[in-house]
Amino acid sequence: MSFCFAASKQKNKTNNQNPHPASYKLPSSNYFYSEKPQFNHFCAYICYTIKTRTMKRLHLFLLLCAALFSCTHHPKPDVINQLLSTNDSLLLQCNTLQTQTQQMFSRFGISKTTHPIRASLCKIKADSANLLTNQMIEYIDQVIAVAIAKVESMPVEQAKSANLHTIKGLANNNISTQYLFGTTPDGSNGEGHQLKIKLEQYKNQMLCFKLPTENDTTINTPALDTQGPFYDAGDNLQSFEQHLFFESVLIADIVLLNTIKYHILKVEHTVVSRLLEN
Repeated sequence: MSFCFAASKQKNKTNNQNPHPASYKLPSSNYFYSEKPQFNHFCAYICYTIKTRTMKRLHLFLLLCAALFSCTHHPKPDVINQLLSTNDSLLLQCNTLQTQTQQMFSRFGISKTTHPIRASLCKIKADSANLLTNQMIEYIDQVIAVAIAKVESMPVEQAKSANLHTIKGLANNNISTQYLFGTTPDGSNGEGHQLKIKLEQYKNQMLCFKLPTENDTTINTPALDTQGPFYDAGDNLQSFEQHLFFESVLIADIVLLNTIKYHILKVEHTVVSRLLEN
């Protein structure tokens, strides 16, 4: 069984003082229980990584859940429920960001009274940023719907309005991997590769609205990084597609995609806010 999809991390060569993963003690939690000794050792490696490495904790948590789903015959309902709860929270945050951004657009009219030409130019840029963002959000929502439709064997339009809490195939990692990662070793023929291309295009287009004094990291945020380098638990180099979607279960894929959506909305919010203040 392959474990290369889990515990992805950024390489850190300054942690030589940390204990070896094999000696790291597992926390007492039924989430980590498995009758397979190699899996218990693998979980110890993940816990060691959380303790000693700098990384995205949410991403690691999702990958740990994917490992649990793949290595046990009966996925634990508590893990699925935790991921569903995380997804619900993400969607709420996305809605909040969208509302806040839309509220800012109404303030461009006030700016016109003092600096009409500058305000008009900034409003045009903000409208363009909003259009690009909406296109990305629609694309990600479509990807999620298609993934659900493939796993559940239902029409895509029905999947768009499906209640995730009633979906039975949330622990499926075969169909979702085939769709998002693809069938090539590097994942270049999966939908995840198209996501990578669209993310790069989006970031490059949004950079056009950056203020001259603004740092590129406002848009090129690590949360939307597609270039890496990315590594697996054994410090083996991975592609973006492997890093996110290789042997990942459906619910983890959905949460990851909604996480990307949230950070896209954060980029838009920041860009519109800077244009409004200019």
